[in-house]
Amino acid sequence: MATYVVYQLCGFLIHGLWLEPVYQEYADVFGAEEKMDALTWVLLVTSAVLTSMFCYIFSRGHENCGTASTRRSPRASDRRRLDQAYIGGMDPLD
Repeated sequence: MATYVVYQLCGFLIHGLWLEPVYQEYADVFGAEEKMDALTWVLLVTSAVLTSMFCYIFSRGHENCGTASTRRSPRASDRRRLDQAYIGGMDPLD
């Protein structure tokens, strides 16, 4: 939900405020404003679908990583092996 709100807010800032003068210069290139307003629902639905897909893909890529880390934490068996190697005086990287 937050991603959708941020996406819409950025779209409003970029297209509604900053680029509005440029769009007004080329108004004859775009369709009639009434026609564009009739298709607003398509924009809202596709934005919702795309932000949902982004959140799903992002969360799948960061499973078992925590929010601040992008690397996989070692499994318990790996930690035990490294601990035993260290206790035994062996180099754990060999």
